[in-house]
Amino acid sequence: MVAMRDEGGVRVGEQTPAARKHVGGLDGLRAIAVVAVILYHLELPWAAGGFLGVDIFFVISGYLITSQLWARASAPGGGVDLRRFWAARARRLIPALVVVLLATTLAQLAAGRDQLTSYLGDLGAAATYTSNWWYVLHERSYFEAFGRPRALQHLWSLAVEEQFYVVWPLVVALIVFVFRRPHARRFAMLTVCVLGAAASMLVMGVGTWRSGAPLGADASRFYFGTDSHSAGLLVGAALAVWRGGAGFGGPALRPATVRSTLVGVVALGALLWSLWAVHSWSVALYRWGFAALALLTAVLVAAATRPGVLGRVLDLEPLAAIGRRSYGLYLWHWPVFVFTRPELDVPLTGTANIALKLGLTFVLSELSYQLVEQPVRRLGLRGAWRSLRSHSIGRIARPALVSTLVAVFASTGAVAAMSPQPKTTAKAAVTAAVEEPAPPSFAVPSAAPSATSDRPTGSAPSAPSLTASPTSSTSSSPTPSFDGRTSDMTMTVFGDSFAIGAANGLHRRFKTATLHAKEGEQGFVAVSELDRLAPSLTTDIVLIHVGNNGVIDEVALAAAIAKIPTHSVVVLGLPRVPRFWQNEVVKQLRSVAARSPRVKVADWYSLANPHDDWFVDGVHPNGNGVREYGNLIQRTVLGE
Repeated sequence: MVAMRDEGGVRVGEQTPAARKHVGGLDGLRAIAVVAVILYHLELPWAAGGFLGVDIFFVISGYLITSQLWARASAPGGGVDLRRFWAARARRLIPALVVVLLATTLAQLAAGRDQLTSYLGDLGAAATYTSNWWYVLHERSYFEAFGRPRALQHLWSLAVEEQFYVVWPLVVALIVFVFRRPHARRFAMLTVCVLGAAASMLVMGVGTWRSGAPLGADASRFYFGTDSHSAGLLVGAALAVWRGGAGFGGPALRPATVRSTLVGVVALGALLWSLWAVHSWSVALYRWGFAALALLTAVLVAAATRPGVLGRVLDLEPLAAIGRRSYGLYLWHWPVFVFTRPELDVPLTGTANIALKLGLTFVLSELSYQLVEQPVRRLGLRGAWRSLRSHSIGRIARPALVSTLVAVFASTGAVAAMSPQPKTTAKAAVTAAVEEPAPPSFAVPSAAPSATSDRPTGSAPSAPSLTASPTSSTSSSPTPSFDGRTSDMTMTVFGDSFAIGAANGLHRRFKTATLHAKEGEQGFVAVSELDRLAPSLTTDIVLIHVGNNGVIDEVALAAAIAKIPTHSVVVLGLPRVPRFWQNEVVKQLRSVAARSPRVKVADWYSLANPHDDWFVDGVHPNGNGVREYGNLIQRTVLGE
């Protein structure tokens, strides 16, 4: 998730009059970044790398901020005006953020009171620009796939940039003070940029390598960390210093040559490919990929900002218009998405739900741009307030709404053309789970069956969630199973909230079902638990159903299975999870099964894929799905 901040659109004039000029190409790059993030959060399969938009913006922000500071400091009699810089940043960023925080708080009070305690902590962190470290301290996972997302989690990147905005001007001021000669000053500044970027890259690469992330551990600590995720900001800063502030009050940027344009086009193509093809579980991404992406973006920025064809293409409307509004689009889109989940918050699914999300996002961001961001930039806080009071809001809101609707129809049409249509609605898929009722003696040990719906399988939306606990427990059935052939067999289940949701079907067909599962549990956690407990397992069957929340480490899973005593039948479930990682995790699990003849495969993926009516939300089973999954496991155990 990325904090979409520009330096006042394409007008970057808060340092010197000479700097008040158009910087070509940057608005288009902002638009590409924010659209990629939005598409990623819509969970569209062809935008798997959209989260990398944050790294594009880190480079742009580092370049713009440092260019302004350096151009001012390098001018005759110039220096670093810290008070002016910080005041300009506050005017640019804080008003829109305050409005979003107020609106999100109201939405949380209305629709998310179950998360209110943790939300208040997130709110305090967002207001103090410490969200990223707050999430690290509380071991919050950026990669949790299900459940209502945290409404302010996207502000982690805003925090990283604001911390940079506080510290970096002090560094520039210190170097300007210590080094008087221009060449020495420039060399010192470049050295700090390069060493700082290299250090951040090492923290990311070595840190994730030592922890085993992303396959063997959660990578969120390094993804959120300012120390490990600042390379893009510093690479952008290095480009600015290398250019000597050119285009920002210093010397003018030279026109683009054919060679530089071709290099820029290649860099743009590579960047677009990354936004489509790179996945959040890629090991290479964390070892060196973020560093490579920062350098690639810097090359693109260097080419696009020189006067030429590439810059003019990126400045075309509506691309540039989206880029100018990227800050508001980013601020608003995530809370809107969090509180408009299909069938859970609103009675819309598929393209209709996408249209609603995009519509609300564009309307709110346009109103923010017209009523808050632009007036405050031009007139200051008091002037903007006086202007707002003296003008009819409707005069501003109506054209904003019209332009928003045009953008919504265009974007929704494009998304609909590229997205597969659901066979049935989620509402039609939710059937009463009376076919698989849980007897009074059955206790679900670890998490709600549908982490996304926050309610037991087949219940009404108002039903209370089952409590989550990392501990396991055993369920025994006083009622006969549908098929008595396995009624005397015991089972241990490792998985996530899907396993909890399917537990009733297992319970009816087997004597006992000991669950080791938790809502939102990553595969590496379940595999680690399996590895720890495997030698001591005594049940007849060990069912492993992982992969709903991301890919797994094949080597670790195979090693854990090898530790399971030979008297146990090992069943490996293939998940049906319509997310970016579905095909990859199914391929991984098939590979693990192929390594061990003792593993039996329960191909839930192939069986359930055509049946949307077996699911509450596309992943977690309703009554029909619970019954069919139980039948599948029973047939697999019996070798049928």
